[in-house]
Amino acid sequence: MALLSDIFLGAGIKVWLTVILPVVFLIYFAFGILYARTLHPLAKVPGPFWPAVSRTWLVYRMYVGDLEHHQRALHDEYGPIVRIAPDEVVVSDPEAIPLIYPIQKALEKTDWYHAWRPPGLNCQPDLFTETNEKAHSAYRRVVGGVYALSSILKSEVELDTTLSLFIKRIEGFADRKDAFDFGQWLEM
Repeated sequence: MALLSDIFLGAGIKVWLTVILPVVFLIYFAFGILYARTLHPLAKVPGPFWPAVSRTWLVYRMYVGDLEHHQRALHDEYGPIVRIAPDEVVVSDPEAIPLIYPIQKALEKTDWYHAWRPPGLNCQPDLFTETNEKAHSAYRRVVGGVYALSSILKSEVELDTTLSLFIKRIEGFADRKDAFDFGQWLEM
């Protein structure tokens, strides 16, 4: 025990920075890789090595913009369920949709949705960003009737007229080669 305390406490800053910290980081990452590949709940899901131990592959593919092409290739190689990050899988089997998105007891949304909340409305989330399933269901009941097929069919003529006007306006911008805020026009 005295030997360890002499090594760790008696070591100078140069020894700490060049020997002890790099070794501790290597051990930490080695155990992280070992955990991700063997003990993690998703360890048995097939996929390449690097995505199973780090999100850097996923972030790089998103940055390059070819993630969906690589996911298709991974599905061809590994099957319908593929691990693309230490805590993320993608599924290409349509029969898995009821398992992933159950109708009766929905899965809880993660904090990922909080980033999409409009600024200034953090105290009152909207229907998309609400993570509490009971509150989400209450919101859905309030607005659900508007999106019901019977309601949409009643408004079909007005919707077609509005859509035709929207397309006419967008075509006008395209014919004049004018720049415009597409998001604003979609909102209007």
